[in-house]
Amino acid sequence: MEARLAAASAAGTRFPIAPSLSCSFCKSAVDDSAAVRIRTPGGHNRELTVFCSSRCRDCVLALGALNPSVLSSAGFLERRTLLTDRLLELWRDGKGPDPALVLMAAERARLGR
Repeated sequence: MEARLAAASAAGTRFPIAPSLSCSFCKSAVDDSAAVRIRTPGGHNRELTVFCSSRCRDCVLALGALNPSVLSSAGFLERRTLLTDRLLELWRDGKGPDPALVLMAAERARLGR
């Protein structure tokens, strides 16, 4: 194999390197067999977003659910931005509220329950 690589290198041939997966939230390396995936919105041929755990997936989904409507007041947008920025900091440090509960609360608030 080593001789083949040396010959290919001398000839200018490149061997494709398998892309390494990393978590879309915490950026840690992800083993393909243990990856947690969600479909990226926007089409059936789109990439999957990969996460190392359901916690990282829930963090991203919760932050998305907390995105305010563009019709919200400037004050609300400012407060919501501060909230999501702070949650992002806490979750990246492994602290803060359970992202699954934040996601549930954000979805309930959006539905007016």
